Amino acid sequence: MKRVEVNHQKAAGLFTAIAELNLIDFFNRLPVRANFFKIFASCLFLIFSCSCTKCDTCDICDTCDTFENEEEQTPPPSGGGGNGGGGGGGGAITSNEAADMFLPHEALPHGVPDGYGWKKKPVIEYGAKMHANFKKIIQWGQVYAEQSLPNPDKDFPNIRVHLRNMKIYIYQKDNTWKVLESNAGIGGAHYVENFSGDVNKPAVIHNEPGGGISAQAGSGFNFHFWGSMQNVDPNNLKGCFVVCEARLIGVQGNQNPKYILNVGADYWRDAGLPHSSVWSVPSGAPYNVAGLGMGRFKYVTTEWQYFSFHTFSESEMKSIKLPSFN
Repeated sequence: MKRVEVNHQKAAGLFTAIAELNLIDFFNRLPVRANFFKIFASCLFLIFSCSCTKCDTCDICDTCDTFENEEEQTPPPSGGGGNGGGGGGGGAITSNEAADMFLPHEALPHGVPDGYGWKKKPVIEYGAKMHANFKKIIQWGQVYAEQSLPNPDKDFPNIRVHLRNMKIYIYQKDNTWKVLESNAGIGGAHYVENFSGDVNKPAVIHNEPGGGISAQAGSGFNFHFWGSMQNVDPNNLKGCFVVCEARLIGVQGNQNPKYILNVGADYWRDAGLPHSSVWSVPSGAPYNVAGLGMGRFKYVTTEWQYFSFHTFSESEMKSIKLPSFN
């Protein structure tokens, strides 16, 4: 972003220092005779807060445009939400979910090699660049043990990850959204954490009251889950947005299994052919699956929150009205 004049920088730095040191809280604890300091601190807060909401130049306002865009959206749903995610229960997808694609993971998945690009941050692979001979798309997700706690399934046998409302939205050439899947079932299996040889085994999946499923992960295996494959027109595709809700169930007291989760999507050439990607076939050989990418790993908490993936850049996101998640 453009640099501002020195005086503006100094003022912005002063405001940042006040916020970091929590001086306003300090002034609020002063006796009545120190009201002058309270007024001074409040004035600083108001002046710089107001100036930042419209500023497109200063370094402490990188998200100003995002905040202005939020005002045009439906307010986020009430209740739930944690670690940067929106609350559960329907409503609009907010810029919180959109911004997750531009942030590093909250924690790293256990058993994933450092050479895998998606281990440390979200990735966009093919994104919206769908080949003409690929006509299908499927959304998926994965639950992992966090690196520091590899066996949550054994350490916390009663705690499970509850999943629901897994959907995929297609952004069309006329700048409208089309939901390809709503209230469909979620399937899945345990895959070896590094996906070596595509080794997998059946998972113990519970159908939960009120909708959705639950499962566990750990002991060398993730829980890889997916929706149903859908048709998509490659000539009417500008991007996509995948979203799923998740929470922990069965938690007692301060138990923390440290499950993490992310979601993504794949293009498929033919649902009747085996899973073969460009990375698993000899160079130049035909393949059946092309990944769009995958989103940010976030901790699953006891509150419903959204986990998301999309194919847009930060600049594109500022001009796109996000879909309604009802």
